[in-house]
Amino acid sequence: MSDHMLERAETLALENPGLLAAHLRRLTNTPQDARAVALQLGLEWDSYLLLALCRMPRATNWQEDLNEISEATRVDLPTLAPILSKLGALLAVDAGSPWSLLLAARRDYRQSGAGNSDGEDDSDPDREP
Repeated sequence: MSDHMLERAETLALENPGLLAAHLRRLTNTPQDARAVALQLGLEWDSYLLLALCRMPRATNWQEDLNEISEATRVDLPTLAPILSKLGALLAVDAGSPWSLLLAARRDYRQSGAGNSDGEDDSDPDREP
């Protein structure tokens, strides 16, 4: 697919809130310039355009969706995960859902590798502290 076609698709995708194009530009200081956004996010231009046409990973299948997006856009996971985590947190704030915020914070905490300092398994959210 040519860059021109991808650029046109990204422009059209800006109007679709279900696609990342509508939200990626919020992560930078220059939201009006897609090329500057790609540069600030550390993405190649063609990878940014492909990412803009993706949907946000589902909370229930976060890692699987993240892997698929990484493969489709040719963006490595260490670069992609923080971008989508930050974007997910922004969208949760927009939605005003405190549970979404807590789930996003929990996911980010686990992905950071901080884990549980007491060595216990924290995979059961209903477990008493």
